[in-house]
Amino acid sequence: MEKKLVVGFTGTRQIEKISKERLSYLEDKILALIVDNDFKITTVHGCAFGADSFFHTLCLYNNIPVIGRPTYNYNKSLVGFEKLYEPNHPLTRNRDIVGECDVLIALPINPNVEEIRSGTWFTIRYAKKLNKEVVII
Repeated sequence: MEKKLVVGFTGTRQIEKISKERLSYLEDKILALIVDNDFKITTVHGCAFGADSFFHTLCLYNNIPVIGRPTYNYNKSLVGFEKLYEPNHPLTRNRDIVGECDVLIALPINPNVEEIRSGTWFTIRYAKKLNKEVVII
């Protein structure tokens, strides 16, 4: 039976604040999950502008299936989903991403400074509370 790994993603909408090195490392991390494991990879993200949109394009470019869990003001130009859920409240959507994934990859503005009023950091804290593996880039 084929194993399946669901990789959740959360990240800042302010992608212009993310260095090219961190974006490159994100791609390397995703590709390493494919190469280093005997898993079928599926990803799930929140369909937001910024990092989610970058991640979505990265996954499609590498033929990785994507599940979308949007909030109400999501990037409607994103296409190619394996499954796209109906929009939901942002915090509910974030909990759903964590609930669906085996590992969460996070791309906050600053990986070393936790922000209290940040959806990305809320999602990281929630994943840790559920003992999910969390990779902060």
